[in-house]
Amino acid sequence: MSGKRISLIYLVPFLHLCACLIITVLRLESGWHYMTIVDVPASVLVITFLYDFDHPLILFGTIGTLWWYLLSLGVAYCWKFLQSIRSRS
Repeated sequence: MSGKRISLIYLVPFLHLCACLIITVLRLESGWHYMTIVDVPASVLVITFLYDFDHPLILFGTIGTLWWYLLSLGVAYCWKFLQSIRSRS
């Protein structure tokens, strides 16, 4: 992979982390509801841990950002695999 593609892998997780920080700094309680919708598969895990946890930034920031990183990484590997199939033909 080229350097530009590698940096694109980090773009979506970085935006997710920035959104979590903005919601926390501005104290937007409704923002966490939107983050729950955006992080649908990962938010189920976050909500189960959040039951006994005070601050959602730590959980949404780590688990959600990790989810988006793994998703971006999977898309990058699928793209690389499709490119290799295309170059063989």
